[in-house]
Amino acid sequence: YGKQEFEKDLSVLSKPMADSVIEWLKYKKQRREAYKPVSIKKFITQVKGYAEQYGEDAVMSIISDSIANGYMGVAFASIKKNKTSGPTDRRREEHDYEADMEGVL
Repeated sequence: YGKQEFEKDLSVLSKPMADSVIEWLKYKKQRREAYKPVSIKKFITQVKGYAEQYGEDAVMSIISDSIANGYMGVAFASIKKNKTSGPTDRRREEHDYEADMEGVL
């Protein structure tokens, strides 16, 4: 699993969502709980699904809160309790993830 494949997997997310995923993966690596390639793919798929259902802002907030609170996993269950008005639709931007991926892989 290399940088090109990681970038391809992230490309299904908007830039802000991809940034949140990268932030989470860096956090997990700092905790010495780094994700394996299959786990990264599944996590991105899970994040995308929750974003489509609850909105990107809600998902990014949960990821941020989970990091801030030192959680071992993202507290996706709390999204259901705090459901926003609906999904947000952010335009996907072309982005070079090379610098962002530093320290993840």
